[in-house]
Amino acid sequence: MATSLETRLAALERAIGDTTSSLVIFVRYVAPGQLDAPSVRAECNGVQFNRCNDESDDDFAERVKATVLTSGPSDRTRVVYLSAADQ
Repeated sequence: MATSLETRLAALERAIGDTTSSLVIFVRYVAPGQLDAPSVRAECNGVQFNRCNDESDDDFAERVKATVLTSGPSDRTRVVYLSAADQ
């Protein structure tokens, strides 16, 4: 089931009509006082990803991005939800 954000993004994409590029949006959940906590999990279209122990936050995001762009539905926008260990 599409979220409200995904539905609105899809409507904007249809209005623009540009189908030449893909977009990955990362949504990071943070708690007060833990704004710098690294992400350890990600989820996109029901697929979950876990960060490797030796993987930097940027490398993790790039790995998730590369995977979601080459798999799953063919729509242009993918929303990835990131969370820290205790969230």
